[in-house]
Amino acid sequence: EAEVWQHPWLASASPAGATLRPERQKALRQEFRDTVALPLRQEVARTLRSWRHRLPEEIWFRELLSLDPEAQAGVASDDLVDARQYERAFCADLAGPGVSPGRGNDLLWQECSATVATRFFWQDAEVGSLLVQLNHRLNGARPDYILPPGVTPDQIKPESGAITRVFTISQVGEDLVLDTASSNPSGSFLARLESRNGLVSVEEVAERAFWKGGVPPPWAESWGWDTYGAWVVFTHEAIQQRLRWIPPGRFLMGSPKEEHDRFPDEGTQREVTIRQGFWLFDTVCTQALWQAVIGDNPSEFKSPDRPVENVDFEDVQTFIEKINQAHPGLELRLPSEAQWEYACRAGTTTPFSFGKNITPEQVNYDGNFPYRDGPKGEYRKQTVPVASLPPNPWGLYEMHGNVWEWCADAWHDTYAGTPTDGSVWDGPSADRVVRGGSWINNARIVRAAFRIRFGPAYRRVFLGFRCVRVHVSQAGQGAEPMIPAFGPQGSHCGPTPGESGTAKLLNLQGDGKQAMVPLPKKTAF
Repeated sequence: EAEVWQHPWLASASPAGATLRPERQKALRQEFRDTVALPLRQEVARTLRSWRHRLPEEIWFRELLSLDPEAQAGVASDDLVDARQYERAFCADLAGPGVSPGRGNDLLWQECSATVATRFFWQDAEVGSLLVQLNHRLNGARPDYILPPGVTPDQIKPESGAITRVFTISQVGEDLVLDTASSNPSGSFLARLESRNGLVSVEEVAERAFWKGGVPPPWAESWGWDTYGAWVVFTHEAIQQRLRWIPPGRFLMGSPKEEHDRFPDEGTQREVTIRQGFWLFDTVCTQALWQAVIGDNPSEFKSPDRPVENVDFEDVQTFIEKINQAHPGLELRLPSEAQWEYACRAGTTTPFSFGKNITPEQVNYDGNFPYRDGPKGEYRKQTVPVASLPPNPWGLYEMHGNVWEWCADAWHDTYAGTPTDGSVWDGPSADRVVRGGSWINNARIVRAAFRIRFGPAYRRVFLGFRCVRVHVSQAGQGAEPMIPAFGPQGSHCGPTPGESGTAKLLNLQGDGKQAMVPLPKKTAF
């Protein structure tokens, strides 16, 4: 008996009535619901009813409504009628005019009920909504207020005349930050929520399958998650190409005025919001994939796993047309300049995605000409195989150096007038933007913000490309991982064949909007 009274599960060891800690009560009730056979659960309900008959009836009513409906069926139906009638009257009494938190034993009883009641209590078909609304009215202003189990913000009615509040979710380093939209938060924009009652729920979930509706597109051979995020692979004539999911967000395009060795055409910096995520080749197109599609290999530094180079803008358009014909629904194209820089930076703001400086162990460039005060290093004088150098934080290889990469945009001398949504910027110039620098360039030229132009028929041994696929919303073409940017989303279930991992996501919900965002190492609200 001494061990019972000293058990760590007890919140109160009063000999008049020992009580379990609320969190243990909830866990044991859930275990009771999940593991005990129905006849025994109903027998327990009848035993409880007999045990409680000498106590105030509201104790039994709360316990009865906290049982699952199948167990409730084991007691007389009149008990449920009486329990619901009591709760209606209780809610009406405390919801009346002039009632405020701190008034008497009724409020203490309601607070006690909120602490130990199960989701069945709050979700009762007849009185659950009344109990939820009362609980919020009496406790919602408390800074430590938490919604009852199983209750979502959209179940709480806002006060009359309440205005819609808009919240933004952004990632700053390894933190997720939830803030009011008017505060214009810094960092990478992920999502927005709306709430009229001021409530936002946050729930961590683990998700293995990310295809919307569980329907993979016909071109996808395998897909999954790893430490960098979501990936998908397609195969063309036995040649595999992996794409990475680039989540929606916000960034400053171009270089700040204080960046060392910047050029005037890298500014003025402009904020761009990528509202729709996209898939991007994790490497530039290889010679193997090019030859499988086109049938020849124009490259100077020949090897199946090296980048295809010596291709002009029109050559690339021919490649894209042919590979899209071979894989209906794939719909590849060249990335916009904004998409390219956003993916290259991968949430960073430094001159390189690796930081303030680079070495030839990270990037293939002319190591005789380092950046700023960096040490000299190797000059390879040729391309290296794709994915042979470290990736950036989003799992993309050789975004700096190795080969220049064609973009879809026409050339403009500055960013004045550039689209703020990351879309392709066309114009009167026939020249096209190339980004990333190459093996032949010094470190200054391979910065994330550096840009240059070539004519569409220009071919050199340092010119390659990688493709982008923007999500297509068509029946049977569900092709984005469940990291939506805005609004209520479809189901996030489905098969995950082949190698795959588990993604940790946060499900955030206001009373008007819902979003799921990837969970970084730290989360601050």
